[in-house]
Amino acid sequence: MTVLHRTEQGSGHVEKLHDAEYRLQISPLGAGSYANAQIADYAGRRDLALRAPVEMELFARFDGLPAGTAGFGFWNAPHGAKVTDLRLPNAAWFFFSSTWSNLPLAIDRKANGWKAAVFAPRLRVFVPLLPTAPVGFLLMRVPILYRMLWPVGQYALGAAEYDIPPDMMFVRTHYRLRWLPDRTEFYVDGALVLTGASPRGRLGFVVWIDNQYAVVTPQGRFGGGAAIISEEQCLIIDSLVVRNL
Repeated sequence: MTVLHRTEQGSGHVEKLHDAEYRLQISPLGAGSYANAQIADYAGRRDLALRAPVEMELFARFDGLPAGTAGFGFWNAPHGAKVTDLRLPNAAWFFFSSTWSNLPLAIDRKANGWKAAVFAPRLRVFVPLLPTAPVGFLLMRVPILYRMLWPVGQYALGAAEYDIPPDMMFVRTHYRLRWLPDRTEFYVDGALVLTGASPRGRLGFVVWIDNQYAVVTPQGRFGGGAAIISEEQCLIIDSLVVRNL
């Protein structure tokens, strides 16, 4: 395991309890103020070094329901310091978003909650569809057209999700993620729960908890912000292993 870099923003705090065991927490904070506790194997985007095949496994539990987002896995850190640094997200992770968020990217799946999720855009499909997006947003507002058309959009985004029972968040649970050249595999307590597309390019490993929320819908609704943190919220992980296959 390489060195893990800590990020503490706002009321965020990271505590290393033992080898491969960490406690990430955010403390009460008013709406509009951002808090983040994070560990990652990169300090900046240039440090992203992981390529498939690679595997992550750990035990995790939450103490308190996160106000924003939280999780762990692999992603390409798409948000740069400049507008020109932005890139299309690629991610395979176990991901939580609170009810402040509305992210219905996979049909027949919840728009928020605790999930196994992959986002791996298929550029040969995604790019040609971009000019049709304004009309597509309008058509998606008709329920029957949404069910007919959104599977095409979901395929272009390479999006797949599995809704993990929410009560498992608060019990020490084993999570395993295999990022392979042709697919990703997600396991919860040893059971395979999701197989999805394989993200492209180099990714980094990340664990975080913050109070950020986002709204991105097939109907063209977009938004986001920082939710109020009314009480301390923690993500505790142990037995962390990230290894090349």
